[in-house]
Amino acid sequence: GAINLAGLNMQQAKELITAKVNQSFAGVEVYISLSKLRDVNVLIIGYAENPGMYTLSGGSSVLSLIHAAGGITDQGSYRDISVKRNNQVVQNIDLYDILINGNLPLTGQLRSGDVLMIHQKLGDVKMSGGFSQPGIYEFKEQESLLSLLSMAGIKKSHIRTTLQIERLAKDLSKSILSIDINDANQITLFDGDSVELYAIEPEFTSVKKVSITGEVNVPGTYAVNDSTKLSDAIEMAGGYTNNAYPLGGVLSRESVKLLENQSKDKGYDELLRYLVASPG
Repeated sequence: GAINLAGLNMQQAKELITAKVNQSFAGVEVYISLSKLRDVNVLIIGYAENPGMYTLSGGSSVLSLIHAAGGITDQGSYRDISVKRNNQVVQNIDLYDILINGNLPLTGQLRSGDVLMIHQKLGDVKMSGGFSQPGIYEFKEQESLLSLLSMAGIKKSHIRTTLQIERLAKDLSKSILSIDINDANQITLFDGDSVELYAIEPEFTSVKKVSITGEVNVPGTYAVNDSTKLSDAIEMAGGYTNNAYPLGGVLSRESVKLLENQSKDKGYDELLRYLVASPG
């Protein structure tokens, strides 16, 4: 018949079922496994895309419910989410801790009758420049700039330490504050602030190459710099072979080739004009 297991853990359930079976059957060994969790009915309200009552499989988390409801609206908060149970707040959730740090709370499983409340979005701060993850970040009241810097991440190759904060006052006037990144923990943020860390992109010098062919020991293409001489290039190619005629080398250069072609075109045009203008 039916055995009531509500409120028992797996071990307690096994002991109770074993005891019940042994009362009716002698010499029977009992094996117990959990085949399916009971569905839970939970309510999501506030700034969800599709608020309402949802039926989820047992053991579902807050993320499962938010996903089922279509996500959070543009006006909703990712950092101010409450779980209510029996009309009492049992958990406050900051999704940044999950999405950025990967810390999924162990107490995040929902129970039937729970209510998930997504509150209105908090203040926004724009992080741009030399950050690994630039973007618009939501911040909590009295949260320091240092906390958001750790979320946005600073590129390892970045060497500048000056931050520029642009702030819009109530009269719509703008003020700009420059601070050292080491003083970020002393800065309190305001809604609408824009923080920029000027990025320094490395500059790479383009490689110059020369091609050496003919009677050298190792013909090929070689990288050179501004101080490389023609004799250095020949030495790179292993020097002349025994059959080489050093006085018969030919150096061709693209820039000279272009000028030579332009000169030939000019001479050709002048010849045509002369022939046209000459009566003879």
